[in-house]
Amino acid sequence: MLEIANPFADYGAIVSGNRFIGRTHQLLQIQRRVIENGSNLSIVGERRVGKSSLAHQALIVQANELHKQGIVPVWIDTATYGDPHHLFCGIVKWCFWELEDCLMLSRELRDAAQAVHGDPARFDYDQVQFFFQQIHRRGLRIVLVFDEFDHVGDIFRTEPNTFHQLSAMCNRHQSTIVTVSRRSVRVLEQRAGADTPFARTFEPCYVGMFTPDEMEQVIIRIVRAGLALSQNDITQIHEHCGGHPFLFDMVASALIEHFRSKACIDTDVAIDQNAAQIYEYYEDLVERLDADGWLALIQALIHGEPVIPDDIPPELQKYEIVWPGGNGKYVTFSHHFKRYLDRIRPRQEGELTKRELDILRLLALGRQNKEIARALSISPNTVKFHVTNLCTKLGATNRGEAAARARELQLIP
Repeated sequence: MLEIANPFADYGAIVSGNRFIGRTHQLLQIQRRVIENGSNLSIVGERRVGKSSLAHQALIVQANELHKQGIVPVWIDTATYGDPHHLFCGIVKWCFWELEDCLMLSRELRDAAQAVHGDPARFDYDQVQFFFQQIHRRGLRIVLVFDEFDHVGDIFRTEPNTFHQLSAMCNRHQSTIVTVSRRSVRVLEQRAGADTPFARTFEPCYVGMFTPDEMEQVIIRIVRAGLALSQNDITQIHEHCGGHPFLFDMVASALIEHFRSKACIDTDVAIDQNAAQIYEYYEDLVERLDADGWLALIQALIHGEPVIPDDIPPELQKYEIVWPGGNGKYVTFSHHFKRYLDRIRPRQEGELTKRELDILRLLALGRQNKEIARALSISPNTVKFHVTNLCTKLGATNRGEAAARARELQLIP
């Protein structure tokens, strides 16, 4: 086996330092919004495009320098908590440990933290607020980085006023919140049944696919590992991965490992070795797109079918799964993903996606677009697009006819 390093061996994990590539615009946005102005930021994008790595690189890697400014970044894995009570206790605990580690923990802060954890059966949110008040009085600012923030849509559902409590921590005590999630904070509030101004305090920071320059940096790292890639090799990688960071890293790692063991470059083998993982990712992605009500819209866009511009959610292009191409059609992030979408596209007249069936059931109950949107955590414009699509597929001229036709076809009870 050749003794060469594989810089992509840790693909799928959070990357930072020399392993981190690009995202210059987003790093500058975090510097301006969070570090310099102390304002909230929401890092939003599809899964596995590097959102957590971006937050880690911008804030955690720079922690020692930030400490000199009185700024203490604290990483919170939201998905590890099952309810607001344990989440707030976890926040205080991690803040306590970070302050202790950087020698900023005073006796008052220690006492305030102990009061929060004194009696788990008698949790008092005011004690959490007092703890952060003591931090503010010391001239410090905590930056809470909530990774996997999508989870709050579930854990805050029983106590939607938790959004108010998080907001109060920012307004009164100069704490800053950075969320890392697939859905926007506004959508997560709606999912939890909350109606607060919390979401309006966030500036979105979208993370999509790698730019051409960033993709070139990945190729350069593969070459520096000792692989003399041909133009055909590079074309194959782009065909299958596009600018998707996770897929790019995965194939690059397999390419280098094959070269280490066989002393030759074989892009076909590297891609075939990861075929199962690639398709697994596609299936997961498509399931989420369908749940968001976006799958049928994306299929329409990439096949040049007429779509009202207002029906296209702004976030869809920000995620860079698709973007405008030529001839009125949209293009997907890779040619390989387009071929996958073509294979799963409904072929028969009247064949419906899972999301379309969800909407159809609610439509048949007489629900209006806003009610359906609220129930499914999607936008009214997305519902409107699907209702139009349903009428076309079912050969109906209105909502009532669509419901009646669906019952005739036994698509719904």
